[in-house]
Amino acid sequence: MDFNNAPTIQEISDSVNKTDADDASIDAIAEQKEEAFLAQVDEQKKASKDNSSETPHTEEAVQNPDKKSRFEFHTLEGIEDTPPPEWLVSNVIIDGGMGQLWAPPASSKSFAAIDLGMHIANGWDWYGHRTEKRPVRYLILEGGEGFLMRLRAYKQYCTDNGRELNGDFQFYIGNLSLMDKQQVDELKQVIPEGSLVIVDTQARSMVGVKENTDELGVAIANAQEISFYTKCTTLFLHHSGKNIEMGARGWSGQGGAWDFEFSINREKKNRNFFIITFKKVKDGKDGETHKYELLVLEIKNSDNSPLLNKYNEKVTSCVIECRDEESFVEEGGVIDFNKAEKCDYNYHQNDKNKLTKAQRLAIETLEKCLEETGEDCVDEDIWRPYFYDRYPNKSVDAKRKAFDRARKDLVGEGHIFLLKDYYSLKPFETSKAPDEADKTDKTDKMDKITSCPPDKTDMDTPPL
Repeated sequence: MDFNNAPTIQEISDSVNKTDADDASIDAIAEQKEEAFLAQVDEQKKASKDNSSETPHTEEAVQNPDKKSRFEFHTLEGIEDTPPPEWLVSNVIIDGGMGQLWAPPASSKSFAAIDLGMHIANGWDWYGHRTEKRPVRYLILEGGEGFLMRLRAYKQYCTDNGRELNGDFQFYIGNLSLMDKQQVDELKQVIPEGSLVIVDTQARSMVGVKENTDELGVAIANAQEISFYTKCTTLFLHHSGKNIEMGARGWSGQGGAWDFEFSINREKKNRNFFIITFKKVKDGKDGETHKYELLVLEIKNSDNSPLLNKYNEKVTSCVIECRDEESFVEEGGVIDFNKAEKCDYNYHQNDKNKLTKAQRLAIETLEKCLEETGEDCVDEDIWRPYFYDRYPNKSVDAKRKAFDRARKDLVGEGHIFLLKDYYSLKPFETSKAPDEADKTDKTDKMDKITSCPPDKTDMDTPPL
């Protein structure tokens, strides 16, 4: 059969319409029709093969022969000189990554996220891990009024403990839909390069998305676009499912999108304590856990008066404080408060009185001072340098304010005892009070103080 001279399909169709053929003629025409079709397919294959041998393949590439393909491959040559990955939080949060913090409802997710954000904004170590000081943008998509109280509590807590908040931490209260391309584009313009973006919550940023379907992947892809554009790191806050062991609520495929993942659970024995677990750390170690307590604070106004609601009731909020089971870690003479152990001193008069970190440091340094001088009480001027040496803030004014505040509060709450400028961990007997005339030279903080009551057994006598 000569395929080059075979009639076309149209020619065969026309001949069928014009001819009253018998059955044999129809069979012959059908055979010709099939042969013509196969001939055309063969010609198309041949043409395609001829085009594939030409370089470049596309019309655009023909017009721009020097243009490189987007798919650029590399060899292993020189790979040993590749720089290491950069971390926003060393060995925990990869810089520019995307992650999720999930927990059951009312499990302190926002408090933990604020704490993380403040540590990064101010360049503080977080649970013993170094951080890069970066701008932080917190997107509050639900519960805005309560969030403001949480920020006030955190700021107040830092002030009470002599910590200066000088980082770039800013927040937005409103709505956001990551399914809205216009909103995504607008957000890209206001996020600082290299910042940490906290989305509270994931569900509120994806309203209308069916969480159990791959629609969630579209929203995550839009968030990744923001990350690529601004080189930011993104953290989503999300709820766990009904079965906590199954992880975050919704589409199971979302876990593959995260570079890091945290979970929070209440401790079973003590409901005031929480465990944060580093569930996933890309290129790092999974499974690290830390314990913290949710401390209740009474919110104060700028004049130090309590903040009252319309019913004249005091307003409270919470902050988290690390309760890892280890003592203070000192690096270069500076206490790492992130690894501070809760000190259950046996001389606490009221277990309900929560000591601040500055108060606990004051007691630690008073103990040290008494031990090194060998006395049962010391003058304030002897004790003060011990506190200053170990207080993490470099500002002398901050050290002074923290020491004076802690010293007065500890006396007022009955944790330490004061008499004639002398401080002790045990009650004084007024008949055996230190005598001003017996004070020794205070220029050397290691000199003994001989003006305390001479008989130590008297120190066990309760105050009159």
